[in-house]
Amino acid sequence: MECCARFLAARSLAELEELGSENAIMSPAKNALDELSQDPATRRRARERADAIKLYEIDLIASRIEGEAKGEVKGKAKLLLELLELRFGPPSAATHARLETATPEELDTFAERVLSAKTLQEVLAPGR
Repeated sequence: MECCARFLAARSLAELEELGSENAIMSPAKNALDELSQDPATRRRARERADAIKLYEIDLIASRIEGEAKGEVKGKAKLLLELLELRFGPPSAATHARLETATPEELDTFAERVLSAKTLQEVLAPGR
């Protein structure tokens, strides 16, 4: 079993040749691998698989970044709701809806205003 694992993990031709000389069953395996490596269709499939793996990894990274950004916006909205409640009393359903649809920039603006605004309407007013 260890020999098979070493065969699959080999990174160079020298490693494969060493395995072939150590174990009689590995020599035919190396020869089969050499034949497959020369086959254009097999090489194309191997490139396609490698490309698909790279695209998958890129997609995972993009999804993670997107998820983190969404989580950050939700966290800002939640904190802002808590601050608004402390300052102006329980927020209405309309206030909840407004914060849930606000852009990250709007949430930042609202957060800056929450300390100085005299009314909830001043906090949520459009514009900077």
